[in-house]
Amino acid sequence: MSGPKVSIYRVDPKITRNILEQTLCQHQMIRCAASIRGFISETDGCGYDVEKLIQGLERMQRRTGKGGDTLKALKRCYDEMQQEDSRILSELRQYGSFDDGMPVYDETALEQKKEIMRKLKKMERNVEKNFGRLHKAISAAKDEERSGREDVKKSIEGDMSGFYSFDLLAQAEKRSAESKSLEWKGRLQTVLFDDILSNDIKNNARQALQMLEQIDSEDQVQNFIVLTGTPLMTRAEEERTEYRRKCDELRQTNETLCVLMGLEAREVPRDEREFALLEEENRNLCAAMLYQQEQTYISDRVNQVMREMGYDLIGKRDVQKRSGRRFHNDLYTFGDGKAVSVTQSSDGQITMELGGIDMQDRLPDAAEAVQLRDEMETFCHDFAEIERRLAGYGITLGTRVEMLPPNEAYAEIINFCDYEKVGDAPVHTFAEVQRGEAEQWQLTRGIEE
Repeated sequence: MSGPKVSIYRVDPKITRNILEQTLCQHQMIRCAASIRGFISETDGCGYDVEKLIQGLERMQRRTGKGGDTLKALKRCYDEMQQEDSRILSELRQYGSFDDGMPVYDETALEQKKEIMRKLKKMERNVEKNFGRLHKAISAAKDEERSGREDVKKSIEGDMSGFYSFDLLAQAEKRSAESKSLEWKGRLQTVLFDDILSNDIKNNARQALQMLEQIDSEDQVQNFIVLTGTPLMTRAEEERTEYRRKCDELRQTNETLCVLMGLEAREVPRDEREFALLEEENRNLCAAMLYQQEQTYISDRVNQVMREMGYDLIGKRDVQKRSGRRFHNDLYTFGDGKAVSVTQSSDGQITMELGGIDMQDRLPDAAEAVQLRDEMETFCHDFAEIERRLAGYGITLGTRVEMLPPNEAYAEIINFCDYEKVGDAPVHTFAEVQRGEAEQWQLTRGIEE
């Protein structure tokens, strides 16, 4: 091959920012789409509850004459949600999978992504708002149904008042102050040992436990439950819900990043370490993704420049060394029987070399080495043009690792069988071409003589 040219290229900071912004937009689009589908799935999941409530309200309407307006409102709301969800899903399908293929990193492409993202966020707000409306309608229907059940109960109670006392039943169901106190001590202990909750909540729980120790009457226990216990448990549940919401957001971000990078999401336990572990994992994934996107951008533009200069891609392969270092290798034609090998390693190094083609592993003979050395000189001029054109795409030299001159010592034969063939064009070996040229020379010489 030609004297190896090993380089590390860097991307213009403006393009890097564009890559980052487009990647974040793509992440937001995937997240929004997943959120939209999630809300719609939850709406579908409410179908069973809605059907049961409709049946209950219809029975109540027949028996008491109440609940008609609530029943109509629930039916109308659920029907509207289903129609709207169907329309939104149809619109969402128009955007496909958000796979860019080979993205263009300029302001126009960025604006296009931002516009799609704005539309998706609007859709997300709408389905969330609709889901909230449905929940309000369900809640109102449940309240109405409960109220109706109470009316029926009162009616039955009036009919049976001479035979059975509901007051006696209620008194029998009341628990003693001691049993209620024990129950609340247990609930407060769970707050103290919950690593998710803040120190402020835990300190309040300690104070509440001390207060509970001084209580010994039913009235005092009831006052404690209403004024201290219930508000404290409500705050604790709000903290848990907020922690869960933040963790769910991080998990969703994690899953999206893994999809974008073609990775499987790492298992993160759902415990007190979850938030910190997911934050660290997502930071690492974001950094790795940006590096990956930059390397993909460089690889795509190298391929584009090679095609612009008349090089045809004829082979490719991916190699992983025992050390874990990975390489992607593309093979481009350089005249008949010769090829330029472009190798990009996982650490960002790009190596360009020229060599002859064969279908087996072998070394070049002396005559082939001399001819390949001459071809190296030609490729040296092309290499300078390749770098000039790459600069037009915002890719410039960062570090020149190696720049060896043309020399027979670097002449090599490339075994094409090691590559996956690209395209239908026939591939000729260096030896075949040399024999053909020699035969043509002999024929021409014979004619001249």
